[in-house]
Order: sequence, then structure tokens, then C-alpha cells
Amino acid sequence: DDVTVKHFADIKLETAEGIQFNTLHSEGNVAHALNDAKKPQITMTDEALLALGRTQSVNRVFEATVEPKSNGWTLGLATEWTAHAAPSTRFSIARKADNSAETYTLYTVTPGQENKDIETVEHVLTDAEKKATSFKLMLDATEKGKLRALKDGKLVFIWQRGNDFVGANAIWTAQGTTAVFS
Repeated sequence: DDVTVKHFADIKLETAEGIQFNTLHSEGNVAHALNDAKKPQITMTDEALLALGRTQSVNRVFEATVEPKSNGWTLGLATEWTAHAAPSTRFSIARKADNSAETYTLYTVTPGQENKDIETVEHVLTDAEKKATSFKLMLDATEKGKLRALKDGKLVFIWQRGNDFVGANAIWTAQGTTAVFS
């Protein structure tokens, strides 16, 4: 039998040094601080993006805990970030201001062009989801040509396209959104 073993290094937001070392690009209102437990957290407001990793990274897993601080918000993760003016793939969650539902979208961003939706789905929130103050988001591209997008460990999207996902990962917020990432 043929066996292939690969190592996938995590980008962790567990230490201020790790965040600083892995920061590739930052735009908008991005602030780094330590919380009460002395763990680093990243607060982002309005249109902000923090790219972490390296432009030559291939097929990574990226996870963040998110605590939105506004009613009605849009935020998410990105992969394939190589430059401000280059295409990337994003996983977006938009919460309605009345806290009733979220819209999940997987799409490509090409600066200067309309975003291209890959898939969109609306999810009516359970009572537990409405009460939750934070959640985990993950993009898993460890399998060549396959991208999985998860929220709180539950698969939201799986996209197969055949080629590697190359580039850094990013956390981002849209206009009118404030959120803390850790």
C-alpha cells in the first residue's frame, strides 16, 4: 500500500507573539490586546482585514473563535489571500439585526469586480444559537482541491475545484460590524 503523510502547521491566535509573527497584512480598524485571562484577542471594527500566514502557504486549516459585539453583523474567514489587489476565497456569516437567522456565503473576491458567489444558504437560528455570545469558524483546505467551511464544528460548505488553495488566511469584518477574534 502507498501511504502519504503530510504535516499541516496551524496558525494559532494563542499568543501575542504568534499573532505578530504570522501577520502578513492588516487594513482597517484592527486592534490587538490581552483579555482578562491574559490571552490575546483581536478587535476589528467596520471594514477590516487581518491576513495571517504566508502567501506561499498551501492547503491550510485556519480556525478562530469569534465574539460579535454589534447587532446585525457580517464577518468571516478568507483563504488564498496573497495581496490586497489579488483574488481570494471568503466564508461569510451575516447575522440579521433581529437575531433570527444567519446567511452563510462562500464566494470569491476579485478586487475591481463583483464578488462571485459559490454557494449561499440561510439558517434559522435555534434558541441556543441566539443566546451564544461566541462561536468557532474554520476553513479546512487540507485535502487537495477541497475546501470545507465549518461553524462550531458543523459543516456548512464543501467546495471541490481540483487545485490547491495557495495563500495566507484572514479574518475580516464588514461595515457596521465589531467583533473580537481569538
